[in-house]
Amino acid sequence: MSGKRKGGPKGKSGKGRGPAPKPPKQGGAGPKRSGRHGGRGSGSTGRGVNESRGEFRDRDDVRGPRSDRGRDDFRGPRDDFRGPRDDFRGPRDEVGADPDRWRSRDRGAPRRESVSDPRGRGRDFGRPAPRGRDFDRSAPRGRDSDRPAPRGRQDSGNAFGDGPPVRRGPRRREDGGQVCVVARNGKFLVAEPFFMPGDRLVLGRGGNVDGIEEGELVLVIPEDDFGGSWRIAERLGDPENTADVIAALLFERDCSRVHDEATLSAAAAAVQAPDPSNRRDLTGIPTFTIDPTTAKDFDDAISAEEGADGAIIRVHIADVTSFVEPGGVIDVAGRARATSTYVPGLVAPMLPPQLADDACSLVPGAQRRAVTIEMVVSAGRCIRAEVYRSTIKSDKRLDYDEVDQIFEGTLEAEDPWAGPLAIARRVAAELLAERPQALELDIPEPEFEFDPSGQVTSQRPSQHTESHKLIEQLMVLANEQVARILQASGAPGLFRIHERPEPSHAERLVDQLASLGIPVPPVPESMGPREASELVVECSKIIGATVRRAERGHLALPLLVLRALKIASYSPVNLGHAGLSLSHYCHFTSPIRRYPEIVCHRAVLALAEQGLASIGPDSGDRLAGSADTGRERDEDDPLTELAKHCSDQERASMAVEREADRIAKSFLLKDLLISGGHDRVWKGEVTGIIQAGLFVNFGGGFEGLIPLRSLRGDWWELNAEGTMLSAERSGATLHIGDPAEVIVDRIDMVRGKIDLRPIAVGGDLKSHR
Repeated sequence: MSGKRKGGPKGKSGKGRGPAPKPPKQGGAGPKRSGRHGGRGSGSTGRGVNESRGEFRDRDDVRGPRSDRGRDDFRGPRDDFRGPRDDFRGPRDEVGADPDRWRSRDRGAPRRESVSDPRGRGRDFGRPAPRGRDFDRSAPRGRDSDRPAPRGRQDSGNAFGDGPPVRRGPRRREDGGQVCVVARNGKFLVAEPFFMPGDRLVLGRGGNVDGIEEGELVLVIPEDDFGGSWRIAERLGDPENTADVIAALLFERDCSRVHDEATLSAAAAAVQAPDPSNRRDLTGIPTFTIDPTTAKDFDDAISAEEGADGAIIRVHIADVTSFVEPGGVIDVAGRARATSTYVPGLVAPMLPPQLADDACSLVPGAQRRAVTIEMVVSAGRCIRAEVYRSTIKSDKRLDYDEVDQIFEGTLEAEDPWAGPLAIARRVAAELLAERPQALELDIPEPEFEFDPSGQVTSQRPSQHTESHKLIEQLMVLANEQVARILQASGAPGLFRIHERPEPSHAERLVDQLASLGIPVPPVPESMGPREASELVVECSKIIGATVRRAERGHLALPLLVLRALKIASYSPVNLGHAGLSLSHYCHFTSPIRRYPEIVCHRAVLALAEQGLASIGPDSGDRLAGSADTGRERDEDDPLTELAKHCSDQERASMAVEREADRIAKSFLLKDLLISGGHDRVWKGEVTGIIQAGLFVNFGGGFEGLIPLRSLRGDWWELNAEGTMLSAERSGATLHIGDPAEVIVDRIDMVRGKIDLRPIAVGGDLKSHR
């Protein structure tokens, strides 16, 4: 029976109604602590996962904040969204419902190690001495040898969907190294793969095993080309400490947090070298930064004043290219990484810390090199724009909370930045009003809080307030105008493109909404990519109104839009940005953490030296304007190869970040269950349905799977749109967006996978116990 799955008990061979056997419980092991994004930073100490590295993911596209994400684009989906339950594979070192599986042991004396905050502010996490993994040793380690794992899931689309789902494997180390846990095999020590199932690895006699303790987390690499024996290359700490586990994940995924000595030396020399550039002195103009409360470095600043033709908005960006010589050591290293990777509590930076955290940080009271784009804005339209090198001095470091209080009238703004802030606020509101065709999506990102030891204490969804919108709109405007300058001059550069969705995907989105009883716009009889894009935008607005009115489906429904969209990427050919409904767009405002922005800086500054980095009145053209939609990309062009490399690195980085998020959440959930009881009932919402079961977001940000077999007593059939399950016998239905009450049945600590047991699911919360 196509599309049907039995949700209730069956006898042998799936026939009959006998009781379904329960899967054996598994022991739990893995780190206990978790951490994440404290604020915004760069370089070795991080710039903050809350900021974008990719389209519709952070500060640069349509995405809402992850603390300050979305600065450069304006709210919208993540650039590479794999769906609400990315690659739900089987259990590994699981924590079951049995509270004994979380039994704790006394920790040894903590050792102190500086662990960088994701935004780089350096958080000193106390870490206990290695003491083995907390798990029930009567249960099998690693893979569940006596129980088949659930089938691996395919990628269900990314921030702008990617058409048919494809599986993406994790990025692996080029040297073949693996993160393992040291175990004893008789008299000898062996290494058991930690993140991925695998055979025990033999540690050779020269394997650096002196002083290594059983249960310690290590990085091992082959001693020879044959992989017959392995040696320990790095001691990574305690597999029960989340900070250690997430740091180990970066090792496993070949995301180095440290630059080599040659790059660090070159960065130190670059900071000391004189600046040969001609710059405009803007140190006398009131300037301010707006960032998260916990930010420690600042790579963009704002100035605003009234002019004869409109408001003069200046966006100042740290002049990274004045320190990074093309083809030099720093440039080669940054190009290879292409992006910074932000995980809870840590960052693998694109640039060395001397630049990211010091010389390129626009701290208050210090003169700094900048690249300024000066724009004259009237009634939400840019009349003129010019890019040039400058010297600036920030007068005030503002944070989002402080700015929101000023806007609410509970805090008073001060001179000299009070007037410029008011002007910037008005201009941002006008710009927002002039972008009626942008996607309307609000999918919050998690923000974590920690205690001094590095233990994650809570998570909360990011908030998208007026202060965030102010920065987003000004950064989007700056990115758009730089792209227009590059396009008008024909200068080689990298554009941030987001192509229009396929008509078939737009039609499927309409069908999905209709199957959920949501009013849908009419579908054109003849639909091309432009009409498909307009249809998806209209659907996003309807979903926004529906969510606000019904107060449910706020997570599930926007995900349907994401899966109808294509992936945003980099290209030397300007193909426009569908999510923002802009005909010109590039990444310009965060060169500290994305190599494509260094490329754009060099291109536009080369024009500035010739007096060509300016553009006249903006005709208001949007996606229907002058993008090179008919131009083909030359696959042999070096810029095309660079664009592909940067796009690929961005995808890999985001996959690591999602994996780290899941791990952090699983450890937080484990602690909550220990303190609140493993039988705690959680309220949530169905965010996705597949043949294997229902995915539920619960507890303010956790997500797990209700296996279909746990919905006992009926046959369930998934509809063609993938939005509803129908019970053959009782006629009951379960929909995406339905409320749910669940109990956590099992946690795969290492992979961050959660199995749920249903208490009640459905619009009327029918019991499915």
